[in-house]
Amino acid sequence: IPGIGKKRRLLLLKNFGSLDAIRKASVTQLQVIPGITENMAKKIITTFEADQTTNT
Repeated sequence: IPGIGKKRRLLLLKNFGSLDAIRKASVTQLQVIPGITENMAKKIITTFEADQTTNT
């Protein structure tokens, strides 16, 4: 995920438990994680949506 470093990736996985759970999360749910801003949350969602479109 562009702009998301190792520490934030680990925080996301720790809090959501899986990549699939992160993929299904809303902007609001992502923002609960310390250090995840609204813009970062939107970028995460956009990245997963683009990845899903590419893989279908």
